[in-house]
Amino acid sequence: MSRNKCAPADGIPLLSGTVSSISRSSNHLEFGRLLGYPDCCVGFFGKSNNWNKTNSYVEAYLGTKASCDYRTNCFGKNLGYSLTFHIPCRFDCSSTIRYSTALAKFLDGCEPEYVAACRQLLRKPVLSLNEREIVVLDGVFVDDRRVKYRDAIDLFAMPEDVLRAIRAGNIIEVRGRFVLVFRNQELVETFECRCDEFGPRVPLLIGWA
Repeated sequence: MSRNKCAPADGIPLLSGTVSSISRSSNHLEFGRLLGYPDCCVGFFGKSNNWNKTNSYVEAYLGTKASCDYRTNCFGKNLGYSLTFHIPCRFDCSSTIRYSTALAKFLDGCEPEYVAACRQLLRKPVLSLNEREIVVLDGVFVDDRRVKYRDAIDLFAMPEDVLRAIRAGNIIEVRGRFVLVFRNQELVETFECRCDEFGPRVPLLIGWA
């Protein structure tokens, strides 16, 4: 794979024998650049991509200076509905916003219904515990730390017991490292997020502008 058809040697081979693969795992960063991902986000990925030691979503969130922009919302990529298929360096990254805007403009010309579905999904609140345990909440923020919702969509690998508890409730609240699930005013379940499991578990409730 190469951006330059006259210099394919500059690219990254995607076929090795009869098995389709990226043949050199150390080239993930260059692969991201070939896909057109912003340099700032490629560099961020190079520093933060260690699921056992870091939580890239928390790092991106802490680096966000303005509101979280839905055009930087990469969580929908696991469902195939996204305008950003890389983890942004910040959730207000101007380069990612330009990337997503250009992609949406192109897709609007051929798949307008897909773009509309993306925009609808990407504006929904997200609960992220780590880089594997993520749900989209079909609801709205009622204040800065609580979301009232009708359903929860598992994006990757939320533990079944946690997902069941979330779907049994209709309000989620984050208090420090704790996630509280309510059904109206009744407490359904409380989860403590710790950093001594698969990877750093830090609860984030993210809303999008």
